[in-house]
Amino acid sequence: MLGLRLVAERRTKCAPGREDSLFYLGNVKNPVAVLKYGDIPNYLDDSFWSGYAIWDNTRHTGMMPFNRGWAEQPQYLVDLITAYQSAYEGIRG
Repeated sequence: MLGLRLVAERRTKCAPGREDSLFYLGNVKNPVAVLKYGDIPNYLDDSFWSGYAIWDNTRHTGMMPFNRGWAEQPQYLVDLITAYQSAYEGIRG
C-alpha cells in the first residue's frame, strides 16, 4: 500500500500551470475515471486510503476484517470491499 500511496502522492504534485492536465485512472483507451491533476488530492484523501487498506488486506489474505464470513460483516464493510473490488476488476479489464 505504501508504494502505491507514494506513487499517487508523487503524481498529485504536478508542475505549476499543469493543474488542468488530465490524469487517467485505468486504461487510457477505456478509463475508469479522468481527473484533472489539481483535483486528485480531493479524491485520494485519508478515507480513500483507509478503504484501500481494508480491501487490500482482504484481497491478499482472503480473510474478512472480522471473524466469520460475509454475513457477519457490517454492511458498510461489505459495500466498501465490493466497490473497491469492482473498481479493481474494471481497471484490469
